[in-house]
Amino acid sequence: MIVTFSSCIVVKERTFNQGKYLDSHSNSVDIYENKNAGLFYPIMDLQPHENVKGRITKLLLVEFKNDPDLYMIELQEVNDGSISGRIALIYKHKNTQVDVYYTPGLKLNLAGYTSLLNNVTLNENNFSSTFENTDKGLFASLNLTDRNNRKIELSIRENKKKMKSHGLLAPIGSGSKLPDKFPFIYLKGFTMIKQKGTGITVKIDEKNRTIDKIPALVNFEKVYNAKYSFENVMIEWNKNINTILKPLDYRNKEALMSYQENKYELIDNNGHPEIKSISKNIEENTVKIHFSPAIPDLLNLKNNSKIKGNFAIQIDSITGITGGNYKIYNSNDTIHFDLFLQKGWQPMPGKLWLKSYNWKCDIIKTKPNIKIETNWKRINN
Repeated sequence: MIVTFSSCIVVKERTFNQGKYLDSHSNSVDIYENKNAGLFYPIMDLQPHENVKGRITKLLLVEFKNDPDLYMIELQEVNDGSISGRIALIYKHKNTQVDVYYTPGLKLNLAGYTSLLNNVTLNENNFSSTFENTDKGLFASLNLTDRNNRKIELSIRENKKKMKSHGLLAPIGSGSKLPDKFPFIYLKGFTMIKQKGTGITVKIDEKNRTIDKIPALVNFEKVYNAKYSFENVMIEWNKNINTILKPLDYRNKEALMSYQENKYELIDNNGHPEIKSISKNIEENTVKIHFSPAIPDLLNLKNNSKIKGNFAIQIDSITGITGGNYKIYNSNDTIHFDLFLQKGWQPMPGKLWLKSYNWKCDIIKTKPNIKIETNWKRINN
């Protein structure tokens, strides 16, 4: 959450009051046309971040000015359990192209990058870098010769007491033209880099570039438009699918069902399973999506039924990170499910990038199967 005092932005851990936003709503049994046949259909899921094999344990972003072609450098450290390596992303203005450089041994997925960043190149490159968290803050460097034979250099050393870390839902993929999932990238240990006491330089072909600065104070400190995180939770929500929907056995009316490592917390409404929440464990972290009212037993709704509700996303004990609303309409042989993101942390006051994402799901009743088609769309607000 951001609270603005004159020219100061105060970062808070939560965006909104999740309990108040969800309130306490339930579905009437009258929305159903018959009893459930003992089946549960898991229509949503959470899957691991797939751009790179392994977990991104460290992440740094630095924006700079006065370069005709480039404006941002991102440095990552990745560990897949057997090897660790580094990734450097070099961004052109307006993200018209992003060049991704990775150290030998890492396995990257081009399709995962292009769905979020549009025009991407992958380049194996044995560049040199440092990425350390000291008692006085960040010590990081990058020395890389890019595919255009430009020498790119970055150096950062914080020498004062570092700022307190907070949580941030990173706006990665906000410019995606054809998103195929929602990129939930939560920087749980997000820290801005203070101007005072920090040595920071960016050079492109041995020419110094000016580090961009946040125009307002952040938590009463002057900061660069540069930030890092040493604790990250990354997950992909509702990847686009077009397939046959497979049901699970609900005859035992279990309150918790698992499918593809997702846990569905269910409410039994007179024999109809309704989804109260979906959660997934990502190593030591837990991502959880709450719904109010619970998502109904979609395949047994009365014709022309209309349902509206809210949802909210939680990481571990941090509630109210992101939220929005959903709409369901049952029309003859098709159930239409629309989900809109409406709330979330953003780096600066202004248009909320989350609102450009809309998830659409059509469940089509055909014999003998049930077909599901989902996709994410970018909309103008």
